[in-house]
Amino acid sequence: MTPTLTKHSALRLTSLVLGLLYSYYIIYWHEVYVAMAVHTLEEIGLDAFNVIVMKVVLGISGLLCVFIAWRLRWQYKQQRRPQIILYGLLIFTLLIGLWMTAHTLLLLEMNVELIHVPMYAILAFFLFFAFRHWTMVVLLALPIMLYDEWYQYIVLHAHYETYYSFNDVMCDVLGLAVGLLLLAILGFYPEHRRLHAIEWVYLAALSLSSLYLAWLWHKGFLIGYQADRLLHTSFVFNQLLNPAQLWQIHSYTFKEYMVLKPIMGVSIVFGSCFSLCLAGLFFRERPL
Repeated sequence: MTPTLTKHSALRLTSLVLGLLYSYYIIYWHEVYVAMAVHTLEEIGLDAFNVIVMKVVLGISGLLCVFIAWRLRWQYKQQRRPQIILYGLLIFTLLIGLWMTAHTLLLLEMNVELIHVPMYAILAFFLFFAFRHWTMVVLLALPIMLYDEWYQYIVLHAHYETYYSFNDVMCDVLGLAVGLLLLAILGFYPEHRRLHAIEWVYLAALSLSSLYLAWLWHKGFLIGYQADRLLHTSFVFNQLLNPAQLWQIHSYTFKEYMVLKPIMGVSIVFGSCFSLCLAGLFFRERPL
């Protein structure tokens, strides 16, 4: 019997393919928008550039807050969702606002790095319509985010990058959270369903990959700091001159920011992703 592809499945497959193509753009076209940002910075100066970027961020954030408040009020009036879901979305919005504020104040090297947020929010849209399941969105986006930063650290900026930036990965996760929040605000909630067989296969492959990376860490192929390097070590997460110093000064912007240490970064990234998966269970479609 020949399997048939329904219109619903075709749309999901199309969304997945578009999401993967968009991921390719995020990773391999990184230098294009970096070059644009550097060109603008050189023309108007660092201070003016930072002010413009922050004004744009605050303006968009303000508009999003107004839009979110209006949509929550509309859903409350229309009784489209149980009230506990709407209150949950309000709390989720506040938590994301606090998260973004803390990231900007503590972890941001340059204001322009906030571009990670809309980029991964868009990725969340593509992946969501492929799976309609927050856990699958997060677990498919996670390797993309980690590889994106690896590619910048090892390939693109190997001549000056001195550490694997979990700060940037956290900004990616923040963008993913913003995208999932906006989807729920627009009325697109995760489906209340079990994972399909192919999704379980992917989860098993992801789990085995995680165990393999843990084994590489245990054997010294991956290490946290240059001082711990062994003869067979192939990847060092942090090569800063003073890696024990939590706060660093950026050589160009002179901004003081926190560099997440390897164990700290892994814990916060995976903890944030796990929290998003739990939130997806809470926001699943349910009867009134």
